[in-house]
Amino acid sequence: MLDVVAANADGPVNNLAQQNFTVLIDKKPVPISDFHSVTLQTEQAEPVEIVLVVDEVNTPFASLNYARGQIRRFLEQNAGKLKHPVRLAFLSRSGCEIQADSSSDGNAVLAAFDQHAPGLQTIHSSSVHLTLVSLRKIAAEEAKRPGRKLVVWIGSGWPISADVGGVEISAKERHRVFEGIIFISTALRQARITLYCVSAGGADSSGTHYEAFLKPVTTVGDTEEGNVNMQVLAVQSGGLVLKASNDVSAMLEQCMADADSFYTLTIMAPLTGPEKFHKIEVKTNTSGTQVRTRYGYYG
Repeated sequence: MLDVVAANADGPVNNLAQQNFTVLIDKKPVPISDFHSVTLQTEQAEPVEIVLVVDEVNTPFASLNYARGQIRRFLEQNAGKLKHPVRLAFLSRSGCEIQADSSSDGNAVLAAFDQHAPGLQTIHSSSVHLTLVSLRKIAAEEAKRPGRKLVVWIGSGWPISADVGGVEISAKERHRVFEGIIFISTALRQARITLYCVSAGGADSSGTHYEAFLKPVTTVGDTEEGNVNMQVLAVQSGGLVLKASNDVSAMLEQCMADADSFYTLTIMAPLTGPEKFHKIEVKTNTSGTQVRTRYGYYG
């Protein structure tokens, strides 16, 4: 099942039909067996769930404090009436705390948000492992729940230096990272999660070096540590990386827009082996329309 966002220069495009789409896997067309157009006006048996993850591990205190104010602003807007149910998660040194339920009542979500007191930040190399373990936990939890989910990771992420691609890692480490990529990519897909990264530090608070690692890894030998960066995982899942504004609330709204209008395409995806990557391409025959979905899958 593919969740696809379509847009043109004027904004979301929500009037497309099944015949407007073509799906290719490894450059070969595959039939679309089921198709749904979803908008805010469409009745859904399974509403889209939003998971806001507050990253207290990789985010400096000043940026975190600023982001918390912006999250409060987001939850308070429209008198606390949220368009989609929101669930909170907090990443701290003690692990990942996930709220039991989601709610469309922004005031109720805000009350739960205010009950959580962030701990002290100590950013070091183990932060990456803790973050990835927490992402796996969130995917496992969301896999138990029906429908599409948007997981919005709010924080600074972990930095990628410009020369990370030149750092040699051992064959054992490459294999470990490669297996981790397959596991997380598969977990996100099976839970029907699209991942988003929203910077908590304001405009240009993180670099764009992650863009050098957006090409999906297909072999152990091509694997580098940068391939498992949070921003890379987000883009490859069909999500966004937003960091060019101090208005975190507005960036959260931009993420939410993907839940307001999208298409669900069901296909029969070929499986050839657990480590085999299959590239997905979704195209439309509508001029000027761009589509966004996950890059592919392993299997």
